[in-house]
Amino acid sequence: MAEATAVDNGEGIWPPLSACQLSSTDIRIIEEAMSLAEDYIWYSLLRRFKPNELIGLPRKFLDLQAPPSITLNTLRRMVTIIEVDNPDLSQLLNTTLIITPATAYSTFVHTAHVIFQNGTNWGRIVAFYKFAGAVAHHLVKKQRSDMVQHVVNWTVIYIVENLLPWIREQGGWDAFVAYFPEQTDTRRKTMLALGSILAACLTLLVFYK
Repeated sequence: MAEATAVDNGEGIWPPLSACQLSSTDIRIIEEAMSLAEDYIWYSLLRRFKPNELIGLPRKFLDLQAPPSITLNTLRRMVTIIEVDNPDLSQLLNTTLIITPATAYSTFVHTAHVIFQNGTNWGRIVAFYKFAGAVAHHLVKKQRSDMVQHVVNWTVIYIVENLLPWIREQGGWDAFVAYFPEQTDTRRKTMLALGSILAACLTLLVFYK
């Protein structure tokens, strides 16, 4: 019960399991998932807010830098394609979300379940990270930048508890990069992500009606 309360308060960090229960492969996948969450969430916030609007974020994240790995670059690229092709999507997410500090974690998990309710694929994982960025954006708008790190933690915890076996079976994050090669038109594949995000938005609208 104490563990669940800590997670509900946004205090949980990876791994929720004992490290001795994780293989070296799983640990690498989780570490990359954490890097992806940190990089994308800070990247999305720094594109939309001035530094003085992000009080509460760690100082190391207040400078927008080039991604240090091809995996991070791939996630940035895929979310950017979704945003460019669907300029109203971010506004839809921002107007759909109804989040308070007390409901943030439950809303996050509920929506993540909607994104993956019809199965897991790389497009839906992109959608999941896009949604995490939208939650962080919403909290900053509500002047709760202090909760952004919790969103990073929730993202990783959800991956560990729900997506880790699938990612491992695909071959880890190298398979993610291979699925969205830079030299290929990947817009068709982003439709998988877009459909998942829109389904989550519609479910939220009904859920909170």
